[in-house]
Amino acid sequence: MPRRQADIVFVVDTSSSMEPCVEGLISQIGSFLDVLANDRNNDWDVRIEFVAHKDSAAEDREAGIDKDFRSRVLSMGGQYDDVDLRFSLLWNDHNDLDIHVTTPAGEHINYSDRSSVCGGELDVDCNASSPYTSNAVENIRWESGHAQPGTYEVLVHFFGIHASKSSIFKLEVFNNNFVSHYSGTVDDEQNSGWYMDVEYPASSGNVVLHQASETDPNRFQFSTVKHKDALLSLYKDKSQDFFTQDIEAFRKALAEVTIDENETPLLALDCAMDLPWRDDATTNRIVVLFTDEPVAGGNRHDQSVRLISDIIRKLRMSKIFLYLIAPDCSEFDKLSQYEKCEYEPVAEGDGLGSVDFGKVLRQIAKSISMSQTGLATPKQFPQVALFGQDKLV
Repeated sequence: MPRRQADIVFVVDTSSSMEPCVEGLISQIGSFLDVLANDRNNDWDVRIEFVAHKDSAAEDREAGIDKDFRSRVLSMGGQYDDVDLRFSLLWNDHNDLDIHVTTPAGEHINYSDRSSVCGGELDVDCNASSPYTSNAVENIRWESGHAQPGTYEVLVHFFGIHASKSSIFKLEVFNNNFVSHYSGTVDDEQNSGWYMDVEYPASSGNVVLHQASETDPNRFQFSTVKHKDALLSLYKDKSQDFFTQDIEAFRKALAEVTIDENETPLLALDCAMDLPWRDDATTNRIVVLFTDEPVAGGNRHDQSVRLISDIIRKLRMSKIFLYLIAPDCSEFDKLSQYEKCEYEPVAEGDGLGSVDFGKVLRQIAKSISMSQTGLATPKQFPQVALFGQDKLV
C-alpha cells in the first residue's frame, strides 16, 4: 500500500487570551497524530508545523482625532489641520527623536532640511536643543493641495540622549482623510528606528510600520526555525527546513510562544500557505486555524477584508484543506465558502477555553483520513506574501 503524505500547519492566535488554545494544542497533538497512525486503511507519512504571529502594528479603530497629537502640534506652532498628508510623532521624555521623510521626487525632509520644493515642511522639532520638554512632538506636513501622489518613505529615528537610552513613541499618519496610529520603542543603538512606505493618496487605512534594524523578534514564530530568522528563511534565503516529524520538538517550540499581542489571523494564514509544502500529487496540504477573535476585532481589518477573495484563490491554487475554528463573523463565513473548508464557529473572547481540543483534533484527523479529494499538483504558483510580509526582511 503506498503511503499517503500530509503536511499540516496549525495557525495559532497569540493574543493575550489564548493560553487555553496553546495548552490544548500542546496536550492534544499526540491524540491527533494517533488517529492517522492508527488508520487501518492508509499508511500515513505526516509532517507538522505551526505559525504564530503577533502584530504590533494595531489599527486605530476610532473615527475621531487623537487629542494629544492635536494639542501638542498646535501648542508648538505646527499645522495640524487643512493638510493632505501629515506625520506627527510624540514621546514623553527629553530625548531627541526625529522623523525623516523621502518624497516621491527623492527630496529628504528632516531636521537639517526642513522644507521641500514639493510643499512638505518639518514645522515642529522638539528637543533638538535646550530647553527640553517631556511633552515632545515632531510634525511634517503638506498643506491641502500640495502633496504629490506617490510613495513617501518615512523613518522614525533615535538621534540624541537627553534622558534614558530608549524612548517609547507614538506616530499619527493623516493621509487623504485616513488617520492611522502606531507605537514602538527606539534606542541609541546604531540603526535603531522604524520605517514605513506610505502611498499617497491612500484608499484605505493602515500600512505596516517595520523595525529598521531587524525583523521584530517576537512577530513570527515557526516550530522548526528560530523565530528571529523565520521570515528571512521563508521568503529570502530558503536555507531552513520547515515542518517536523518530532512531536516533542513541536510541543517544546509551541510552549515557548509568547502570548501577549494581538494577531492578524488572515496574515498568519497567508504565511502558512507560503510554507514549502511537499510538491507531490499524493500530499494532503492542510491548515488548521485557531482564533477566538473575529476579524473585525484584530489588526488590519480593512486589508484583511479586501484580501479574502485572494486568500480563497490562493487556497484553491495550492490545493489546501482549511479547518477553521473561529468565532462566527462575516469574514470567516465568507472564507468558509471555500469548497475545501470546514468551519466550526466557537465562542468569542474566551481563548478557546470552551473547546474540547482532543475531540476537535481527532475529528479533523478523521476527516483527513477519509478524504478522497484529488490532490493534483498545482500547475502554477500562487502569489506569495499577500499582506507584504516579505518586506519585513
